[in-house]
Amino acid sequence: MFFLISVSTHPEMALGNHETLSEANAEKAVRAFNQSINEEVRLKIAQAERAGQAGDAGSVRMLLRQAMLLETLRIDEEKTSEEKLISLQGQMSRDEKKEWIRRFLVEGDRLAGLGLYDLAVEEYEKVFLLEPDHRKASGRIDAAKRNFIKNQKQIWKDEDRWIEEQYQKRTEMLLGQVEQFIGAKNYSSARRLLERLMRLEPRNKRAKELWRKLKEAAP
Repeated sequence: MFFLISVSTHPEMALGNHETLSEANAEKAVRAFNQSINEEVRLKIAQAERAGQAGDAGSVRMLLRQAMLLETLRIDEEKTSEEKLISLQGQMSRDEKKEWIRRFLVEGDRLAGLGLYDLAVEEYEKVFLLEPDHRKASGRIDAAKRNFIKNQKQIWKDEDRWIEEQYQKRTEMLLGQVEQFIGAKNYSSARRLLERLMRLEPRNKRAKELWRKLKEAAP
């Protein structure tokens, strides 16, 4: 688990002996919780930057994804539930509805910007509770769904590339061990390891060269 949610700082959990927090204390708890999330996000991004400098692409992707997930935990102090929105919409003025629609679109755009398209769609769909035929929300949903599919394809491609890179690194490391065995005249260990590698990488040029070198040293 890459994050911890403190019971004492989460407004929905900070209840004891059936006593509810006052509005001021609830707002303070929300701010404290959001601050802790912000610190976790900054830490993950800093770790990702260091991993990038070290050339560890796999860790970069993992850490950035964790930062994105942490972002979704941030509590919007002005966010309302769908149930409450439905019950209040009849009492809203036209300007109030426009303001709530703007909020949902802004939050959806923020989530889409993080690559969290499924969560963005959830925000955009709340607009329809206030205006069923809202064209901008419909367009954003369509774009988010297209980007989600495109993003998933890129993730799979990146993962495949990373797996291939790790496989090649391991192959090179094992070939280095073969060279060391040959240098130490430990030909039996060199042969066993090289035979295994040749079965996995029959066209590997370095493996073929080492095989010729091994046969010359220990016919």
